[in-house]
Amino acid sequence: YVGKPEIDGIVTVSRTVNTLTGAKAKLTLDKDCTGSDDYGSNDCSIKFGDTLTLTYDLELDKDIVEGSKINVDLKLDGVVPLKFSCAACGADCTFKVPIIGKDVTIPLPACPIKAGVSISNTTTVTLPATSPIPLKIKASGKISF
Repeated sequence: YVGKPEIDGIVTVSRTVNTLTGAKAKLTLDKDCTGSDDYGSNDCSIKFGDTLTLTYDLELDKDIVEGSKINVDLKLDGVVPLKFSCAACGADCTFKVPIIGKDVTIPLPACPIKAGVSISNTTTVTLPATSPIPLKIKASGKISF
């Protein structure tokens, strides 16, 4: 969810992973988080204007080949869709975050990605200097391959 940015000047992110099948995955932020678990950083209070370094680590249980997709189907506050599909390898994954209208690009490795091989990458993202909308937002949904 996004916590009171008009007062706090922050984006608060907390997440729960109910199930993860087919891979081991971890997303870590370089700062602003007080918690972590097997899936990476959690309980983050990110200041507007911050530049964050995001590191992901992924190890697959089966090969990802050309034509494989990453499908994201989330709802923000149960209403606003964040839905996109990207190639799982061989191209960057670019999507627009609704409400703030920010494009995010995640570089992905070449195809094929072999099972059992650890994939890691780091990218930076800069948040806008101020909150585009002073709302508290909860996200829930599914991410699948």
